[in-house]
Amino acid sequence: MTSIYIIDNKDNFIRTMPREWGSATLKRAKYDRNRDINGSKHITFPYKELGASTSVGAMSGPSLKQWINELGLQQVDDPGIDKPVYRKPFDGQIALSAELEKQISISLREARDKRKLPRSKLAPLLGISEQVYGRYENKVSRLTVGRLIHLCEVLDATPEEIIAPAARHLWGETETKAVLLLATIEKLRTFDEEILRDVFSLIGRIAT
Repeated sequence: MTSIYIIDNKDNFIRTMPREWGSATLKRAKYDRNRDINGSKHITFPYKELGASTSVGAMSGPSLKQWINELGLQQVDDPGIDKPVYRKPFDGQIALSAELEKQISISLREARDKRKLPRSKLAPLLGISEQVYGRYENKVSRLTVGRLIHLCEVLDATPEEIIAPAARHLWGETETKAVLLLATIEKLRTFDEEILRDVFSLIGRIAT
């Protein structure tokens, strides 16, 4: 079934529904997201601000070259990857995959040591043997995203604690901004829900 998409900037949702329903039905659906149309509910999901365009063609995005230039990516030959890749420099440097894995391994070991939790006790929480877990800390095996999330759970660690030392550029374009943002996030995590609401409200007023 062919579908078309409507961007509704009013409530930040993208709509998708069969083209056969016609423009009148689509127009109505744009403003009535909870209503069943022709016996079927239209699908909604959040999206980032894309502008006011409502055409399918407008959603095709920039060309690859434009995207590379916009993000400031640079082509690099990484010995750990068969083909050239594009990476984002941070303070004029690019950490290759081997260095990233090394730093994540160090972060894991430091997080575990900080909690005084031996490998023999941590590994069973992950459903693996101590030997298998040791491969992560020794750079032999790479963490999957799922395993990283699991580790954060059983270590009571934040993603920043494990990832930031290896990829600080994900938190800021400069070292100063990254350090400041990471420190801010760490502080925010200590607040209860009521204080977070107040902080969020304050930030909203500052942003406007």
